[in-house]
Parts: sequence; C-alpha cells; structure tokens
Amino acid sequence: MAKKKSTPQRIVYAGLLMPLKHFTPADKNRVLRANGEGKKSPKQVIYVGETGLPTEERYLQHLLKYKSQRGWIHKYGIRPIELATRLADLDGLKPSVKKEIYGLARPLRTDSKAREAAVAEIFRREGFYVVSS
Repeated sequence: MAKKKSTPQRIVYAGLLMPLKHFTPADKNRVLRANGEGKKSPKQVIYVGETGLPTEERYLQHLLKYKSQRGWIHKYGIRPIELATRLADLDGLKPSVKKEIYGLARPLRTDSKAREAAVAEIFRREGFYVVSS
C-alpha cells in the first residue's frame, strides 16, 4: 500500500513597510484600492505572505528580489514581523489580537493561503494597510 503524502507545514509571515508617503504613486494607489481609500491615517503598512521557510529567510529572499512578485519588501521593507513563533512584535495590538494572529500564523498543514487572507483581514480590522502576495 502506498504511503499517503503529507502536506508540509507552512507559516504566515509579515513584514513592516515604510509609511505610505514613501511609496510611488502607482504603488500607493494599489495599496489604497486593496484597503479601501476611505481609511484615515493607518497605523502602518504591513506585507503578509505564507511560506514553508522561517520568516527571516523568506524576508531575506524578498530583499534579494527572489520569488517576489511586486517587490513590496524589496522596495519598502523595514523589518520582518515574527508571527509564527511568538506573539506579533507590533505596537498597538492587544494581546488577544496577537494570540488570534499567532493561532493562524503558526506552522500548520492547513490551507496557508486562507490563513494568510485571515491574518491580512485582522490587520486591516486593527487599522493597518495590508499588501499581500
């Protein structure tokens, strides 16, 4: 009998980006369209993605433009935000929200794209602009 193939564990990761005022006009418009142009002064701009790699390694790949579509982190990245091994290291998030994000971001074998979208929505709910892969 053939062994059932196991789905690898994947995490949801994030990167803190520069304030929106530093974006090119085209990129700024993409962010506004993706997040609703009616938002007033968001807390910060966050990139959210999913990967099978550690957060730091995937972030470095973005900086080197490896497997990076729009180059959000390459162009505007400040630092990675660890979501999968501890509670998100971001100011302005309540501990309960950090736990909610960790529950979705940690290494799991479930649909990582759906978890990525859920984490992005949590950040938006909390007042952040979000760009995603």
